[in-house]
Amino acid sequence: MHRTRTMAWTSSARWKSGWFKWWGACARSVEPQRPRALREAGGRGMIMLSGYRWTLEKKEGGGTVYTSDERFDREVKPWAVCLPGGAPLIRHAVKEGDFHGARWAMMCRATDYAKKTIVDVARYCVQAGWPVIHFDQEVSGNYAASVCYSDQHGHPVGHGKWAHEAMADLYKRIRETCAPLDPDFALSMEEPNELYLQQLNLCQERPFGITTEWPCRKPETRSAPLFMYLYHDYLVGWAAFYPWKAGGHSAEVVAKGFTAGQMPGLTPIGPADAEQDPALAEMMENCMKAYRTYALDYLLFGRMLEPPPIDAPDRKLQLGNQGETTVPAVWHSAWRAPDGRIGVALANSLEKEQGLKLDLTPLLPAGASAKVVYKTLADETPLAGLTVEVKVPARSLALVEMTIAGL
Repeated sequence: MHRTRTMAWTSSARWKSGWFKWWGACARSVEPQRPRALREAGGRGMIMLSGYRWTLEKKEGGGTVYTSDERFDREVKPWAVCLPGGAPLIRHAVKEGDFHGARWAMMCRATDYAKKTIVDVARYCVQAGWPVIHFDQEVSGNYAASVCYSDQHGHPVGHGKWAHEAMADLYKRIRETCAPLDPDFALSMEEPNELYLQQLNLCQERPFGITTEWPCRKPETRSAPLFMYLYHDYLVGWAAFYPWKAGGHSAEVVAKGFTAGQMPGLTPIGPADAEQDPALAEMMENCMKAYRTYALDYLLFGRMLEPPPIDAPDRKLQLGNQGETTVPAVWHSAWRAPDGRIGVALANSLEKEQGLKLDLTPLLPAGASAKVVYKTLADETPLAGLTVEVKVPARSLALVEMTIAGL
């Protein structure tokens, strides 16, 4: 049957036990006591739906094996993605313990059966108290996995734009069904796609990485937040997941991710992990404090601008079997807040403060003047002129903020 995972976030920066309460795995079930507890803590929960996948066989806890062959043959098979000739496409795991399961099929996204099944699951989850629905494993629309050769599903046989039109229709139905049920409802998908901007609030993405792991591939060196540069004021990306794609430099990817305007996402971790990786713990806590206060209007609600020149040294990082890469001593990005203020976010992942020089002139309209303030977790300092020198605190996120005269 269709599989789900549950995730959660709260507005708190830390677990009481010492770890973060932003994203964390909860359970596969959707029992209502979990979302109630999250709301009481000031947070909300997310359900991750496993795309159009229909699991046929998968090992469960305690050595049991889940199977749904009988129900598939009875109910789902007529609506499954088909190979040329009409047989359903059945996929098999290539490694033991594959999270997909041992065998699975795909519901054809053009069928009302697939759309109704997924909408019904989403409705149930929202009614149970989980207001955020994430459509996972259909990466950027996942066209290749959707091509269906059935002549019984109401779509052109084989390839065609119908695949993306069907997914857009699914998202439209989910919104129409679930948004009235909870004022906090939001819809997310794995990896961004311009075709679904009208329906989405969030997208899971990975431009924080500094390695050549997927979705970055050699000869590329690392990902860049191009989609967020273009569309951040239409939907917000969240990181999937720190400390992945870090090559052993977890605080570095957190610094890059926050300056890219990403909501943070963590792997399922706990207090023991925080003790083993204090740099990640410190960086995440400090960045979260800035994200929720002086950086919020920029990194969450702002529009990304072309970053100004920065005078700061580069560093080389060793990435194990990934070789090495060059990164800036301080990651930075520029933003325009909804009220017209301009901010430059500065993230330092190192254990010592880092000094730099920043030229703000390119961010101002010709002939304009501005009041400049430097904000850190410790204080706010007025700055003179448009070429400024600042010191970014260790493992922290700072902000140079400009209020343009006359706005």
